[in-house]
Parts: sequence; C-alpha cells; structure tokens
Amino acid sequence: MARRRGLLACAVTLASLPLALLAGSRPAGGASTEAGVPARGAAVFQARQCWSCHALDAAGSTGKSGPDLDRWLGPHAAQLEVPAEELAARRIAYGGTGMTAYARDLTPEELADLVAFVVGRPVSIAVGGLSPLRPAPAPPPETNASPRTIPRWVARKRLRGAAARGAAVFGREGCLSCHRYLGAGRARFGGPNLTNGGPTKRTTAATVAYLRSPAQHANPLMPGYADLGPRNLRALAEFLAASRRPS
Repeated sequence: MARRRGLLACAVTLASLPLALLAGSRPAGGASTEAGVPARGAAVFQARQCWSCHALDAAGSTGKSGPDLDRWLGPHAAQLEVPAEELAARRIAYGGTGMTAYARDLTPEELADLVAFVVGRPVSIAVGGLSPLRPAPAPPPETNASPRTIPRWVARKRLRGAAARGAAVFGREGCLSCHRYLGAGRARFGGPNLTNGGPTKRTTAATVAYLRSPAQHANPLMPGYADLGPRNLRALAEFLAASRRPS
C-alpha cells in the first residue's frame, strides 16, 4: 500500500559540513556524539516548519508537498539499505529535489533531536563525516479508487459494516498504488492482487498488527499505516477478510 510521495529523490552536493555520522559509526578524529531527544526534536520540527511539507502523525502535520514520513521513511531506507535514522540525517543535512539543505542552519544537537523526533526514538550522531545519499527509488504514483468504484466493490463482494468502511479506506489511502483489486489499481513492489483477500489468512488482530508496521513482519518495503488509527485499521482488516468471498 502507498499514500503520498516517497522520500525526496536527489541529494545535492554541498561543501564540507560540520555534521554527523549516526550511532554505530566511528566518529572521525574522536569527535563527540550528540544524543538526539525526540521531545526537543518536536520543537525543531515546528520551528523549521517541516510540517508545511511533511505528514508526520507525531507532529499532527499533514503536509503533502514532501514525503509522508510515517509511511515512506522506513521503506525508502530499506530500499537504500541504510538505517532509517541515517537516511533522515543525511536528507536533512543535504536536502534533495525541492527540499532545503539544513546542514548550515542546524547545530549538531538540533540535527540529532530532529532525527530522533522523525524516527520516533532517541538516536546519537557523531560530529564530522556526514555525506550525501544517493537518490532513492522513485515512489509509485498515488492511485486511488474513483467515486463509482467503491460501491461496485461493496456490491460484488457483499460487504457490510466494517468491511464496507474498510473498502472506502482501501480506496482512498493509495493502496491501489501497489495492489490490484477487482480490476482496479497497479501491481508494484511485489504487492499481491487483493481481489480475494490477502495471500496469508491472518486473524483480524494479526492483520491489524501487520498493517500498523509491515517492517516488523518481514516486509520492510511496505509503508506502515499506524497513522490511520485502530478503527480504520480494523476496518481494513475486515475488508481484506471479507474479500475472500467469491465475487
């Protein structure tokens, strides 16, 4: 499934910058590390107006001109084979297509705090040596169902209650960007055809857990949908279960 744009594609080449490698890397020349604190990073996120471009549930932001950080930070880090915090730090420092480079505007502490807030956990970065990151793969263009499509799904699959609500969520949240359903949508990034439900017959609770964080269930390339909230996630799970009925 997919919703908004993926992480900004192209890193720009800047002069040598006084920034950081992430925890686990060897600090250059014995440089000190900065411990990032998510609570402080929230203030940086607001002060730098990151909310104007990025959706991030922890910030209550719904920006659409940049990537949805809840959904695409993890998958793009997996595609680039770097930790999510490293991708965040290098993108913040060096920017990308349509994104400002903040290396000269943020102190190492502010950078660490901002990264910690974006990834949702404390991180440490070591001053010196941060480098640009190669472009991320192009994200799939968002594909949603037309207003006439969802009622057709409901009728064909005889959906009721939460399952019918889940069909609406599925149709509006970009799931068709990577999955097909009753002839609609596209097949990308290995996303299976969901016309007959998911390929694995999970319980409703297990499907909700999977949708909340696919990376924790051996699928790091699929965005997580925790930001939809428990009610919508359960509706999606009910929709996928009900879709196993023949149409």
